[in-house]
Amino acid sequence: MASRVLVLLLLLLVYIAVTQQGLPPSSASCCTQLAKRIPKNMLQKVTKVQFQKKDGICSLKAIVLLVENQLKCMDPTNRVLQQWVRRHRPRLQ
Repeated sequence: MASRVLVLLLLLLVYIAVTQQGLPPSSASCCTQLAKRIPKNMLQKVTKVQFQKKDGICSLKAIVLLVENQLKCMDPTNRVLQQWVRRHRPRLQ
């Protein structure tokens, strides 16, 4: 009986350690669709820029913009967005 409790406690500790390290819970934090057009005046409201890589976790490459507490997944091939990111990235990280 005591060994079962010890095993359950050990599994609980491993679960807590893994979730505290910030490992992504599958694709919940990945962009699944990309916007090609940038809505008028949206770039003025961006507070943070992140880059999503196409890797084993996420299936799309994207530029992720934080706009009014919402994440906006943008097409990284958009030239206007690329130029904007080059100019504004240092202040948004």
